[in-house]
Amino acid sequence: MKSNNGIYIFIGVILLLTGIYFIYTNTKTYTWYETYDGEDKNPFGNYVLVELLKGKVKSDFVLTKTPLEDELRTKEKDGNYIFIGDNLPLDSSGSKTLLKFVKEGNNAFIATNNPPWELFENLPANECIDIEEEEVEDDYQIGFVEDTIARFDLTHPKLKPKKELVFNHKIRQKAANYRWNYLDSSFFCSMEPKVILMGTLNDTLINFYSVKYGKGNFYFHTNPIAFTNYYLLEEDGRHYAESVFSHLKKGTIHWDEYSKMLNYSAASERVESPLKFILSEPGLRTALYITLSLILVYIVFYAKRKQRVIPLMESNANSSLEFTETIGRLYFQQHNHKKLCGQKMKFFLGFIRERYSLATNNLDTAFFNRLSLKSGVPLNKVQIIFNQYHRIKSLNDITEDTLINFHQALEFFYQNCK
Repeated sequence: MKSNNGIYIFIGVILLLTGIYFIYTNTKTYTWYETYDGEDKNPFGNYVLVELLKGKVKSDFVLTKTPLEDELRTKEKDGNYIFIGDNLPLDSSGSKTLLKFVKEGNNAFIATNNPPWELFENLPANECIDIEEEEVEDDYQIGFVEDTIARFDLTHPKLKPKKELVFNHKIRQKAANYRWNYLDSSFFCSMEPKVILMGTLNDTLINFYSVKYGKGNFYFHTNPIAFTNYYLLEEDGRHYAESVFSHLKKGTIHWDEYSKMLNYSAASERVESPLKFILSEPGLRTALYITLSLILVYIVFYAKRKQRVIPLMESNANSSLEFTETIGRLYFQQHNHKKLCGQKMKFFLGFIRERYSLATNNLDTAFFNRLSLKSGVPLNKVQIIFNQYHRIKSLNDITEDTLINFHQALEFFYQNCK
């Protein structure tokens, strides 16, 4: 029967887990990592932006998955280069290619949390200083404001919206703090006409600006998360993106996916163990906890170590009565009536100790009274037993009649006691 119960429990667990699986697979879930992938439909991917840009451009839209020097044609005009990601890992060759591309009359839009310093030191905004790239990073670090809400504003007259645009940051539909980046004003050491401030964060902090370079323009933005799917599905976010990308030229858009693949540090942060992923998703986390609970219940109640059944041992039979009767018959056959009376008295005293828990070492009047009270036998009948036995002990030998009288006195007690 127990084995059948274990089978039923096992089947129940399987059915429960199957139900949880179907509930979970039919419930839309998302991963909340900042991938900035142009094909990623999760909250912090760029699928929505890519589709908007494809509808905006009248020429080609290209997802570049090769190095910039192989992708960007430096003689192209009215083209656009777009990079949106956590970090743009440009080497000297990539920087030169991008500079030539913009110089020939194309635009480059770069939204990143970590500015490409090697590119910056070749732009007019830094012409007034002559320091190494490492010193630029040390002296001109970007700042940040940590909050759940950020207010974005476009300061350029042609882009300025009617009101500030509010971005509410959430993770799994719950408000969460985020590091909203900006560039300190000291970064713009020379506010010459080639540098134009395009937008601010929280009224005064610069997070969007443009630099004229040759026949084209560089556009830099410090908060790439503003262009992800989550915000573009909201009215403020969509309006902000449309205003920011209104500067794009009519030529080909080169969407840089290759540089994101080189960004090993960002990729390594997104790689997590399967257990961490399961715990991060409410549906999977609940299923895991239920499964572990059921396994624990099964272990406690149904997975005990199997062992053979230990047979019940019968209690030792009390053979003292049989022994006494045997000895009594022996004494009766030998006509030793006095010893037979002694055996009967021993058995009677043992009966009193076991039945009424009375000590029999002091046979006085108080003992007789207690025995009569507990047994319900009249006091005179109790006294007759002990008086007869006292007389038998004083004789050397007794007759058969005396034995019979003593036996009848004991039988009266046995038949009438409680």
